[in-house]
Amino acid sequence: MDKVEITDQNQDAIIEKLEDMALFKSLNPPSMAAVLKYAELRRYQAGETIVKREAASDSFFLILEGQVSVFVESEKGDRKLLTTLGPGGGIGEISVLLGKKSTIAAVVKEDVDGLVFSRQLFLNMFGKIPNFGLAVAQDLAARLEEASGQIVLPQFKEGERKTVRRVTDLLPLPFLQRHRVLPVRQNGSQLTVGFVDEPRSEVLDSIYKQLPGMEIVPVRIHADYFNGVLRTRAGVDHWSGPAQAVQGEQRTPKLGPKLNGLLERMVAEGASDLHLAEGERPHWRIDGDLHCIQDATPLGYGELQTLFEPALEGRHRQELQEHHDADFGYSLTGLARFRINLFHDAHGASASIRMIPSQILNVEHLSYAETIKRFCGMNNGLVLVTGPTGSGKSTTLAAMIDYINGQYARHVITLEDPIEYVHQTRRSLINQREVGGHTPSFKRGIRSAMREDPDVLLVGEILDLETMELALDAASTGHLVLSTLHTSSAVATVDRVIDMYPASQHVHVRSSLSEILKGVICQTLCKRVGGGRIAAFELMPVTRPVSTLIREGKSVQISSIMQASKKDGHIQMNDSLAALVRDGKVDFNEALGKAGDPAGLASRLGKPLPAGM
Repeated sequence: MDKVEITDQNQDAIIEKLEDMALFKSLNPPSMAAVLKYAELRRYQAGETIVKREAASDSFFLILEGQVSVFVESEKGDRKLLTTLGPGGGIGEISVLLGKKSTIAAVVKEDVDGLVFSRQLFLNMFGKIPNFGLAVAQDLAARLEEASGQIVLPQFKEGERKTVRRVTDLLPLPFLQRHRVLPVRQNGSQLTVGFVDEPRSEVLDSIYKQLPGMEIVPVRIHADYFNGVLRTRAGVDHWSGPAQAVQGEQRTPKLGPKLNGLLERMVAEGASDLHLAEGERPHWRIDGDLHCIQDATPLGYGELQTLFEPALEGRHRQELQEHHDADFGYSLTGLARFRINLFHDAHGASASIRMIPSQILNVEHLSYAETIKRFCGMNNGLVLVTGPTGSGKSTTLAAMIDYINGQYARHVITLEDPIEYVHQTRRSLINQREVGGHTPSFKRGIRSAMREDPDVLLVGEILDLETMELALDAASTGHLVLSTLHTSSAVATVDRVIDMYPASQHVHVRSSLSEILKGVICQTLCKRVGGGRIAAFELMPVTRPVSTLIREGKSVQISSIMQASKKDGHIQMNDSLAALVRDGKVDFNEALGKAGDPAGLASRLGKPLPAGM
């Protein structure tokens, strides 16, 4: 927030804006100029908070330019959008009039210029400016009506609950999952759309854009009805339960109906992660955003570990007792697998559950598939798939193993913690080993694999120096090693590997890495326009120039080589993000948030960089 002096130069422009506002229509320019002597002009940038919940009622804010989002905020800090205010909108008048602390939060949506009046001056204006009080009352009444229209909806009647697939297909499944909306009835150009939660203006705007010419009638629907329809769309209705395990998949005991029901909902409603904590309602993550499942009941204290007890083996119970956390997998055969972390915190037991779809992504569906296929076809060396947690690294590795399985006759050994995607032998022979169940550690698993005649070795994650040394040794002795690191770019990956070693060994490591490293696939997940997520990639095949720079300790120059040698398969993250924005798959602001170089991305797209970035 910046204070801006009101001068003779900007005063006329401010008065011109005030003349269009109902609050000041009764005043002439000299009177407005007199009012401005007691006001303060402030400038806010997008994202700044103007009013906080529980803030003292000591000022009134009048918007001259820009937009402000007004939220109702709960005691826990959960926010629900009440309305969006533009020029002429006032903030804080209710708390000033009542002399109470604010019950709302106001956050700048677009850069804002506004006038701030003290509480006393605002109250004085009721007696000094004709019709000021009436204008304030009318504005408040209009906003109350608008807010009521957003929140209070007619309920979709029980007798009308017959939704056909033709109608639900009018909007894409990821959009329905992300926003918990459902087209329920069409009558000519009129479409009735059901909302599980309070409808937000941006969701309605998106529906209008996707269905131009349609008249949208919003109604309220129950969560169980929404889930029932989505079960059919997502294929959950065709699932007959945890039957005989497929070949190569561990058979896991069935959990109770309460947990299985939540896991089935994850699949149907498109959640990637489910978070459970005793005393709290379940939360889940959809398209990267965390949501409370409001229609679910809170878990009782002491309940969670009991719910998971059927799936826990003896080693998991021992880990929980000794280390207060345990990792294990669970399968709803034919529907999905789940990676579960059960742990204890200050409030009791908690669990984080990641969904792994039963269908392995075809490598052809990945961006830049030809370069990724080249990595799969290599006979030896190290290929690293990198990115932050939840960026889809496991999905990409599974697609690569699946491609190798379909194209080459190789012996593939995977070391995972826990096993996520289950592969069936086709052209390749695949052995999947779980750390903790089939081998005590990644290190022991790699050592053992060297005596098991592998062609391809997948190491789920490299976390320490010893595992890195063993992986490099395996890659240098005629094996293709695939693994992951938590790095954000190809250059950072090279530096990370070298920095794992003591400084005295860096020269030797750079020399070895320049020969052993064959490629880096760095990725991040972006929210897709219309729902769902899509991966952006940075690909670095280790060509001769790149190898030379690694050996000479000049990794900072690799980016220039990648920029100049796209014919060799080099793709920088900004290249991928820019292509997604141009194709209309990812919003510009979403891409900026994922870019390591936002200014470079904005320049590449010919767009200005938003203020504050």
